[in-house]
Amino acid sequence: MQRPNSRSVFIVIVGVALLICGRIYLWSLGKETTDDAQVEGRLVNISPRIPGQISKIHVRDFQQVTAGDLLIELDPKVIVPGHGPVCGIEGAMEMKAYLQYVRDESRKCFEAGITSLEAAQRIEFGPYGEWRAPARLYMNVERAYREFGDAAQDAPWDRATTFDAIHAVARARGIEVEF
Repeated sequence: MQRPNSRSVFIVIVGVALLICGRIYLWSLGKETTDDAQVEGRLVNISPRIPGQISKIHVRDFQQVTAGDLLIELDPKVIVPGHGPVCGIEGAMEMKAYLQYVRDESRKCFEAGITSLEAAQRIEFGPYGEWRAPARLYMNVERAYREFGDAAQDAPWDRATTFDAIHAVARARGIEVEF
């Protein structure tokens, strides 16, 4: 049996040492060490745009969040909508009920093959008939139709056609046109 020469032994030892060092290096990637146990972090104060009591918290302390994550639920006393009068939570709930009603009625008309204008002329205003400019129901019906069909929901509105349709709904209902 031949005895290995010292050069071969040296190469094997260096090779094993390099493998061990490489393994330790790969294991340590992504690990931070510190001698003074201090870490840098970013905390951002969050405040709502409307006043109200917090009714539910959806995050834990130090949880990472991203834009659009639901953080808290508020029980607001006053709501300032983009359109319409200042209201409380009941006003927002009433608007939600109206939009759900319009969507449900629009779905029935859409499935029956009725155009959005004909649907807006047939759908009853119900308790929402006292709202300002009820003939604008057409715009909500048209928006629902875009959702149900293949049309792009964010396609621009042809203003002249839209105003003509609102006028047609008002005429069919015998009410004044308001915009």
